[in-house]
Amino acid sequence: MTSLATACLLLCLAQGAASEPPPPALPSVPVPGPVALVQVGGPGGTLSLSDLAGPRGLVVVFLSFDCPMARGYLPKLGRLSARFKALGITLVGVLPAETLSPGRVKQEMAFRQLEKRTNEMAITIPLGLDSAGELQKALDARMTPEAFLIDAKGKTVYRGRIDDA
Repeated sequence: MTSLATACLLLCLAQGAASEPPPPALPSVPVPGPVALVQVGGPGGTLSLSDLAGPRGLVVVFLSFDCPMARGYLPKLGRLSARFKALGITLVGVLPAETLSPGRVKQEMAFRQLEKRTNEMAITIPLGLDSAGELQKALDARMTPEAFLIDAKGKTVYRGRIDDA
């Protein structure tokens, strides 16, 4: 009986996924070049998207440590990063502005917590905080995990899921 219930649930989920609306249209303008992210983990400072981009482009993946699916992708993103690097494409993880609590003291505490979690999870990809929400607005990022492929000219050429999971 359990396997039948499981099969019915999977069928319902599959039908729900099939009726999912198509992803929104890609932005028609290039991503602004001077967007800088606050580096989380590593030596600190800022990460400039233009400096991070490989000769063939950049993959930006919006993540959240509170999202189990996004956390589950971290090891895979590390492996993909190495493969993409060989192709001239850099992969970077981005934490949205909502990651920080309002108020300066709370933000500093939240940032220290992000640093701690980054080290605990042994994240191997560059990770930045979009503290002003500039990149999130420019790409119209709406969920985590959500991936964007930005070509060498700064044009978004893909937006969507990391894979078909």
